[in-house]
Amino acid sequence: MAGLRARTRWRLRGRLRASAPAVPVDPPVPPGPSIIEALDARDLLATLSDGDAVASWPSHAGGVAAAQADGVRQPLWRADALGTGMAGVYFDGSNDALLWPLDVETGWTIVMLFTLDADTNDHYLLDSELGRIAISARIPDLGIDKAGIFTGDGTWRSGGADGPTSGTHAYVWTQDEAGLAKVYQEQSEIVSSSTTARKLAGTTVIGSRFSQHYTFFKGAMHAIHIYDGSLDAAKVASAIAQLDSDWGRGA
Repeated sequence: MAGLRARTRWRLRGRLRASAPAVPVDPPVPPGPSIIEALDARDLLATLSDGDAVASWPSHAGGVAAAQADGVRQPLWRADALGTGMAGVYFDGSNDALLWPLDVETGWTIVMLFTLDADTNDHYLLDSELGRIAISARIPDLGIDKAGIFTGDGTWRSGGADGPTSGTHAYVWTQDEAGLAKVYQEQSEIVSSSTTARKLAGTTVIGSRFSQHYTFFKGAMHAIHIYDGSLDAAKVASAIAQLDSDWGRGA
């Protein structure tokens, strides 16, 4: 009798195991682009006081620093840049620029958070041997009144959107491995253009044009992030939302 009960319990346990539903397993999610360079003005709080010149701006992602050896061309660190309540590296619009030696393979994204000083400057934010991104409603020396990018061959690409003249803004410049370049003003795509896929290599200039140092950015740069891949519209929105959260923008 005891043996019969044992066999019965065994059969019941077997039936329970057989009828238990399988636990679903989600497929692995492929990793998205990662931040490989990150300049954050708040990092300078540990070494600089308000109004100090910025000779070097380290990347807290463990990459390379942006720097300027020429004292007369060094921007200033501001604890409260242009009354925003946010730390920023302030470029005076006269001759300030930082040099950033990058080596990023094709397929990349640059995310920038900055505040413009109301001014008639051309506001070249970032320039390199690859090309340049110009954020302005006025670029009088070129007869351009829209925001956009220059590609490496010197061609101006614009989606026709007026660039801002003041205030704090997030801009994104992304290029995939096939050479499709896009610029987003906040979360709105303003430029889409096929061009030659290029690395972010050599010296990138923050705050000026690369080859003609007479056009300068006037305002505060709060953060620049570089991703090792292109971002689609959803990931651009996520990257900007993360910036907003980190900096308390729109709170």
